[in-house]
Amino acid sequence: MRSHPLLDAIPLSTPLACEIVSYPNPYSGHCHDRLEELRRAGVECLVSGGRTLLATRHGRVRVLGKGHSSVVIAALLGGRLVAAKLRRTDSKRGSLEGEYRLLREAWRVGAAPKPFHAARDIILMEIVPGPLLGEIARHGLPGEAVRRALLAARALDAAGILHRELSRAGKHVAYTSWSPLGQAVILDYESASQGKCGSVNRLASWLGNRGLIRWDDNIRIILREYKREGCTLSAFNEFMGSAVPL
Repeated sequence: MRSHPLLDAIPLSTPLACEIVSYPNPYSGHCHDRLEELRRAGVECLVSGGRTLLATRHGRVRVLGKGHSSVVIAALLGGRLVAAKLRRTDSKRGSLEGEYRLLREAWRVGAAPKPFHAARDIILMEIVPGPLLGEIARHGLPGEAVRRALLAARALDAAGILHRELSRAGKHVAYTSWSPLGQAVILDYESASQGKCGSVNRLASWLGNRGLIRWDDNIRIILREYKREGCTLSAFNEFMGSAVPL
């Protein structure tokens, strides 16, 4: 296993790794297959580090995120840190492969982290080191950060991807760096769907309700027209010119 300056390694051979990949039920019988899939993909170890604490019988582990259907933890792949999304053993979803396809399409238009590998229970993707939208919004959101987030949502609309979780955008938009400000990318395509648009509308509503863009009846009318017209570029430009501070 290669060394890494940020590494707090969890070897795949340990009971702790088994608990993480089988969360929340280590007795589900999925441990061996999931660890083998990680090994086949080239993962060297899992890495404790992130904003969220995950409680296991072998102690608490820091992870990048935890939701109703998955856990996201850092991992070492070819000597670099990546994000490993693991389907929870109590998830109602049958597979992560559909999410991977949408993630790949979103990455192709510049709106998502780069995906590296996917299987039924695992997605490996680029790790986003910068802050979440909600974190920097609490300290006053610069206009350029707003603009970059909306441009990422616009890229999804242009690709026909509706990201339903942008109505809770604070933890679903991240930046590749903070100083200088990096690219905005949109995370978590679990509930996204293809063939629809309206990602800009959901993000704009989140921003508007927090006073981060101009938000009045005229803006709402422009956004309704944007969606009704099939999310055209001209309607998006009208919205940006009216709602987003320069």
